[in-house]
Amino acid sequence: MGADGERLEMGGWAIEIRMDGVTQWFPPDQWVLDEISLHASEGQPILIRGEAGCGKTLLLKVLCGKWLPNEGSVTVDGQDWRTMSELKRGRLCRKLFGIVSPGRGFIDALTLEENLLLLLDFAGGGRMAGKRRVREQAEKLGISALLGRYPEQLLPGELCLAQIFRALLFSPRFLLVDGLSPELSGEECREVWKRLAALEQQGDVTCIRTAGLREACRPGETCFLLRNGRLHPQNVLSLEAGTGNGRLAGEKRAFQ
Repeated sequence: MGADGERLEMGGWAIEIRMDGVTQWFPPDQWVLDEISLHASEGQPILIRGEAGCGKTLLLKVLCGKWLPNEGSVTVDGQDWRTMSELKRGRLCRKLFGIVSPGRGFIDALTLEENLLLLLDFAGGGRMAGKRRVREQAEKLGISALLGRYPEQLLPGELCLAQIFRALLFSPRFLLVDGLSPELSGEECREVWKRLAALEQQGDVTCIRTAGLREACRPGETCFLLRNGRLHPQNVLSLEAGTGNGRLAGEKRAFQ
């Protein structure tokens, strides 16, 4: 692979992302991520559970190159985010990752279709081609009926699907879902994950998501718990809790 990262630009095979020894702290002594190691690959969905404020959002930002940590490395198909220019890092982040975050993020005065076309206009390619793309993708996700509605007319579940649709618009390899809206009912959550699971089974995208402690793992997901800055495989933690695998509640690491 050349220094310019031809493999990543071509994108014709499974992409692998590795976090090795990633550590992030904030003065004076707040350790948010502590020697995190994680392997993510296409076709293997991941769930990261944890309490509010434990660092789940920051972990996703580090994973996709939006944040460079104090220590450790994150490599994408063998290339370290640190070795790339800011421009290249941003371009690859947009190419490889679709991001769904809490909050609406749409222009209220525009319909959903107009919001999405505006994004495609910025990317270039022509309005007619953009309309075809939006309508084809909407049909694939099963939300064609929502295209003519304004954001404020969407129910919580519909708005969540619209946010996912926007994140998938440029055909990313990974979908990062930083928690679903707390306004969603249990039925709406199940419907959202049912549609995402269909896309995953088709090989269109791999989901890496965060959630609270009560969130259940979906079939086929690799599950982790983020606790006191450390990432624990969920099945291992349940067997080894209290044996020294990670810091217990209240234990602090000395700031160096």
